[in-house]
Amino acid sequence: MARTDGSPQWVEAVRTPAGVEVWWDEPRPHEGGRRCVVRRLPDGTLSDALPPGFNARNRLVEYGGRSWRPLPGGGLVFTHW
Repeated sequence: MARTDGSPQWVEAVRTPAGVEVWWDEPRPHEGGRRCVVRRLPDGTLSDALPPGFNARNRLVEYGGRSWRPLPGGGLVFTHW
């Protein structure tokens, strides 16, 4: 079952030219239930990988699946709900 309490999901280490970043899927109940992909940069800074208005969600998420994937060398593929 997909969690809806704002806890991070699908944590993944991503190698980039700047170093290793940690990416995760973060439910945001305070933003209307939007799911944002967040990343922790090598220097420790947190950054949203999706701008406001985009929602990395699909029906697979409802069943515990995943709606995003980082691309090698940078970038992100995701489904927008």
